[in-house]
Amino acid sequence: MAERRVNIRKDSFADFSRIIRDYNPLHRDVAYAKSKGFEDTPALGILLAAHSERFVRDFLAVMGFDKGRYYPEYTFKFRKPAYHNDSLLYKINEFIEGEFGTTLQMNAVKSAGNGEVECLKTEC
Repeated sequence: MAERRVNIRKDSFADFSRIIRDYNPLHRDVAYAKSKGFEDTPALGILLAAHSERFVRDFLAVMGFDKGRYYPEYTFKFRKPAYHNDSLLYKINEFIEGEFGTTLQMNAVKSAGNGEVECLKTEC
């Protein structure tokens, strides 16, 4: 239906952390992240969600929705971590306009081995 590729950059972790004042060592300290079972410092969930929200708003604008009057309610499910240098493909899988509202489902996947791994599932 619609897709957008986002490259996760290490510098965006620090910038985003500072802006939202999230200083969790999980996203800043490799040794700490590895002690918690991660292969590296994972991207902040809110960073992945922000990319998702931006994509949804851009998609809705193309579909003719008024940005000033449409306030989606989001549900995010984080499936697997994303790391710096990952390239995530955000994909809108379902878009249904109904009598009482609109439903949109999307996910963000990254390449892994011979397939894809879902990092984030979004519904609004």
